[in-house]
Amino acid sequence: MRNEIYLQRDLPMADLFYIQFFITINFFLLEKQQCKALYREALKWVTNEPAWKRSEGRYHILPVHHPWSFKTIHRYMKKAIWLLPDMDSTGNWYKPDEVWLEKDLILPYVSNVEICDIKCLLGSESSRTTWLFFRGRLKRNAGGKIRAKLVAELNGAEGVIIEEGTARGSGKVVAQKGMRRSIFCLNPAGDTPSST
Repeated sequence: MRNEIYLQRDLPMADLFYIQFFITINFFLLEKQQCKALYREALKWVTNEPAWKRSEGRYHILPVHHPWSFKTIHRYMKKAIWLLPDMDSTGNWYKPDEVWLEKDLILPYVSNVEICDIKCLLGSESSRTTWLFFRGRLKRNAGGKIRAKLVAELNGAEGVIIEEGTARGSGKVVAQKGMRRSIFCLNPAGDTPSST
């Protein structure tokens, strides 16, 4: 594969095509109907390009960093290479024929919590008095079967803390402190990769 970068006038020479469209930002900043209209406009522009028509988008790269974004037109772009935060297998966010590991890329998710460096780790090691910890939403989309079962099995057990919480307000700090006082921390499937 060639490593050169081509300008738009050189598109016939390119191996891959990055669709520079800020899907998630538009999803959160625009009204629902504005967002849908913008998605339709972007879809029309991209799919009318000769490069798209040659392969039905097989060599196009599309950042889909929030599962709700671009949802109304997923099916039209399912042959493109998607950059995803996770590979949801429940069918909750993506249809089974829209995403798969042979085609798409899972990007590392940047943590939005304070990093615990070696000094922090050594300082918190002796204060780990909780055996098992989880703080997050106990009821979630798709029924939250795993979380419900964990609560039913472990709630009230000695050395176990399972509590409802969100990242809003002081929630993130409370979760960090709880994790640093614990030997094990649960990380069941959540609505986003930032779930603890």
